[in-house]
Amino acid sequence: MQSNPKLTKFAIAIVLSFGFLIVLLAPYTTGVPIHEWISLLILIPLLLHLMLAWRWIANVTVKFFKPQPMRTRINYVLDWLLFVLVTTATVSGILISEAALPSLGIQTNIDHFWIPVHAIASRLLVMAIGIHIAMHLGWIVSVFKGRLAIIEGKREKNSGSDTRASVVSEVKSYAAPLVCITLAAGVIAVVLLLFTQAPFADAWRIAGVEASEAARARPKGLNTTMTDLSWLTILMGLPTSLTLFVLYFGKRKSKTAAE
Repeated sequence: MQSNPKLTKFAIAIVLSFGFLIVLLAPYTTGVPIHEWISLLILIPLLLHLMLAWRWIANVTVKFFKPQPMRTRINYVLDWLLFVLVTTATVSGILISEAALPSLGIQTNIDHFWIPVHAIASRLLVMAIGIHIAMHLGWIVSVFKGRLAIIEGKREKNSGSDTRASVVSEVKSYAAPLVCITLAAGVIAVVLLLFTQAPFADAWRIAGVEASEAARARPKGLNTTMTDLSWLTILMGLPTSLTLFVLYFGKRKSKTAAE
């Protein structure tokens, strides 16, 4: 049975949403091991999400300076911002790993410079995800209401050789996106590593030590969890609401102008 690309993207988006919800909670609320392992596992559906959207990304990249809807440009820039923030949060998270890497026998000498980098990237990521959700809310609602039609063409039984050829073709189609995504993430990682030698790096290390001590001193329990959830709701809710507000009045203005 053929899968519907839109429903596949939606399923991956749901997995990402729940994954990020857990990951973005403070690690000392969810527990450091859970926080770190889910952070690594969430990269798998994220990579699939990017690969499924690759055709759109490639088309907009080529035509970015040509006439096209403003909303398309905004979505494109926002997607790049999300990619940079996810890469920054992942790289910094790996470099301050206290559970995942040691459990694999990889010992790390933690540079406290990465603690404030990780915290800032994570907070900005929450806000960017809120905007991303608002920009695609119409699509999300249409799925829930069942308005996405699942159109299946006539399927013919393929021979074994045809099936193998199809698999090879599918693998090749994902090879280029995977290489490009890896290279882009690598460039961002190198730039981040260069910042460790910046004039402000030592000040950030001091801030990182203080933040680490403060986090460990936080009481664990329901109150801490609720506090983290409240801040997460505010950080994500405000950008989401403001974006929806702008989109709504922009749509009304366009409708009024057309009349």
